Amino acid sequence: MSPRALAVSAAILALAAAGVLCAQWYIWSDVPSDDDWRAAVQAGLAEWSDASAFLVDPSWDSRPRVFMGEASYIPSDQPTWFDLAPYQRIALVSEAGREPRQLPEPWSPQGPVARFGTVTLQWFERGDDATAWDVLGQLKQAQVRREY
Repeated sequence: MSPRALAVSAAILALAAAGVLCAQWYIWSDVPSDDDWRAAVQAGLAEWSDASAFLVDPSWDSRPRVFMGEASYIPSDQPTWFDLAPYQRIALVSEAGREPRQLPEPWSPQGPVARFGTVTLQWFERGDDATAWDVLGQLKQAQVRREY
């Protein structure tokens, strides 16, 4: 191989490596830092009540859980009414730029979305709950008898 071909190959390799490094830096710049998660969770804890719970989006990211202490937490990717039923308020802590999450009825967004770097905090509150029959409540009072 000629010296010129080697120089061209080395230049292409160096440009490709630089391109990969720039792409990685760009991708990693959108990943929330621990400080962003901490700030969002602390803002949620500032408005906390016993009827509140945290929900993290994406659910697989466990880093925010470290900052929640003993606060209630819903570990679900797609929470259902039964997951949310014990709580009046839900604090959705999410990576900024993700598709806005909607919770099932009767929970609706309350107030503006607060941004903490690359993390957002959105509160949801349960509205008028038109539950026809509380299965879980009735099961607590259930009695079993056996007849022959």
